[in-house]
Formats: sequence, C-alpha cells, structure tokens
Amino acid sequence: MSMEEGADGVAVAGQPPIVRGQRIKKRSLRNKSLSVTFNEKDLRDFVSGFHKRKKKRRKEAQKKQEEAERRRRLEQRKRRRLEKEYALYGGAPPPSDAES
Repeated sequence: MSMEEGADGVAVAGQPPIVRGQRIKKRSLRNKSLSVTFNEKDLRDFVSGFHKRKKKRRKEAQKKQEEAERRRRLEQRKRRRLEKEYALYGGAPPPSDAES
C-alpha cells in the first residue's frame, strides 16, 4: 500500500513521515549562505517606471470608459429605433415578415 507510517507506527495518509535524529548542523547552514545579486539597470527601470506604469493604467482606464460609453450609445440608439417602430405600427411590435 502507499500509506505512510506515523510516529506511533500507525499508517497515516496525506502526512509526511516524521524523521527523527537528523539534525542540521549550524556550520552547514552557515556555509550555504544566500547570495543576493544587485542589478543597477533593473533598479533604475523599476524606480523610473512609476510614471510609465501610471500612464499605462490611465490609458487603459480611458479606453475602458470609451468602450462603455460606446456600448451605452448603441443601446440608446437601439432603444430609440424600437420606440420609433412601435410608434409607426400603433404600439404593437412590427410583424416579423415584411411585405414581399
């Protein structure tokens, strides 16, 4: 079976096995220190890029507003067209099959 054994010898599914007796020595931790690299170009791009990113967000928001306004105008135009047709046909919806 693919079940793992717990601390008291009982198989427990979904939990990692408990390992005892293996201690990580401080010297080995000290020798594996984290190395950090500093990239001047990336820092300069990040710091000087605030204005660019802000302009990009504004442009996207403006485009989104224009699209919403366009959809609203189309909806109003469609509504006015339907009202006009209802008025022409005496308040009833126009027949689906026009004169042929």
